[in-house]
Amino acid sequence: MIERIEIKGLFGSFDYDIRLPEEGEVMILTGPNGYGKTTILRIVAYLLEGDLLPIRSIPFKEMEIVYQLGKLILKYVQPEKELGGDIEFHSISDGDLDMSFHILTGGEDKIINFGRVGEERIRRAKRKSHINEWDDLYFHEGNYYNATSNSVKETEEKIREKDKKILEGMAQTAEQKTFLIQYNSSLQLCRLVPSQRLYNIGNNAHENTIESVSNDFSQFLRNLYFDFLRGSQSRDSNFIHTLLDGNESIEEKEYNLKVNELRDVVRKAQHYDLLDNLKLPAYKEGKGTILNYYIEEATQKLKIYRKPIAELDLFSRLLDNKRMVNKRIEFSRRHGIRFRSTDRDLLIDINKLSSGEKNEIIMLHDFIFNLKEGSFLLVDEPEISLHVAWQHEFMDDLEEIAKQKRLRVVVATHSPQIIGDRWDNCYDLKEQTEDF
Repeated sequence: MIERIEIKGLFGSFDYDIRLPEEGEVMILTGPNGYGKTTILRIVAYLLEGDLLPIRSIPFKEMEIVYQLGKLILKYVQPEKELGGDIEFHSISDGDLDMSFHILTGGEDKIINFGRVGEERIRRAKRKSHINEWDDLYFHEGNYYNATSNSVKETEEKIREKDKKILEGMAQTAEQKTFLIQYNSSLQLCRLVPSQRLYNIGNNAHENTIESVSNDFSQFLRNLYFDFLRGSQSRDSNFIHTLLDGNESIEEKEYNLKVNELRDVVRKAQHYDLLDNLKLPAYKEGKGTILNYYIEEATQKLKIYRKPIAELDLFSRLLDNKRMVNKRIEFSRRHGIRFRSTDRDLLIDINKLSSGEKNEIIMLHDFIFNLKEGSFLLVDEPEISLHVAWQHEFMDDLEEIAKQKRLRVVVATHSPQIIGDRWDNCYDLKEQTEDF
């Protein structure tokens, strides 16, 4: 897990020492345009995804990435000028990236070298791995695309897969292979949301649309419901044997406590169309043994819903807090999500929602349901895509999501509305530069 990144000579000018957030925390990276906010986010993403090759396109002198048990050292080696000896940053075509991993041992660091990565070494690795330069990839409007797919995500994954094969192709010695093993052991799930992609619902190349989100909810709820039915059927098949073999009883007070704990789960499961009518029986004298096993079985069956219900509650609460005018959300296995007017109780065509409402729904759905717990989330300039009225609430939402899902979040922005009163959580690139 990356703890800190120190960058020297970014763009030939800037030195930064950035401590990254812990699990459940949100950090704000701020500063004027041109100070490297987006570049730093991309560096973190490359490191977390195991894609070191694109870092070669970023002009810097040296980078130190600190992990819990070691540090990765990247040095950008460029031919010197004949006069002055300064490093040129205008072209990287003839430069090499020297890479080494330093393992902390308590005494002297154990250094594992990968060596210099330059154009010739990359070409040899590509030939050995039978990788063409770009195959069927093409560049359009700031993104690489696959000729057989309009999916930005699939194309980015294809590029990362190629880069990893190239690195593996370079690793000829045992030390170089050990370097990759050590580096790959430090990787973490990561999501980078680029500027203007939070969320560009008008971009056909982007998978997120309001219809796809509704369909995802429908599939999500159906899968949960069928998993519950399968689990219930499996437990029911053994229930009579468990009952006949047991003799434990339950007292009325304890039974009522457990029923009250389950009642909230049952109510929410029914609200999200995850459970048909279920009425928990009242306590009856002389039936303590049967009721004991009944309540235990019900508890075990409904356990499958606790985590997804917590996520559905978070989604509903945050969306409701947006005060979508005269609208309330409904969930169902058949329709996914639908909206109904609160004044006339009429269904609203989901495509008739405003663009701001659609973006909010898509964003919350993505962060809450698509990001795995413990992931690293990087968001670049969210103010570009967010409705002005919701910008100041964005960080509140993100902090709550990060805390519940144990995310580590970095937001790059120079918007006062996004930052609010969170200056203590900011790393100001301009201030750091002025300090130097």
